[in-house]
Amino acid sequence: MGYHVIEGRTAIVPVIIGDDTKAMEIWRELFENGIFVNVFIPPATPPNKAMLRNSFMATHEDSQLDQIIDCYYRSGKRLGLID
Repeated sequence: MGYHVIEGRTAIVPVIIGDDTKAMEIWRELFENGIFVNVFIPPATPPNKAMLRNSFMATHEDSQLDQIIDCYYRSGKRLGLID
């Protein structure tokens, strides 16, 4: 999709947003759509490394994952983070 995702073999998937304000905007939009993620901004991250930490479980259904992806897509497009 175009986001910088920190790869790993864990249920925690960090998505680097960079800009603090944009990270908070995406966090709020996700929350308003029933999706809870943790947002981290400085001083919890280095400057310009604001991130959203997603936690996934085996019990998430495909429809729930599709909703999350769709919300990230719409937010990223609106904020100019992805093409």
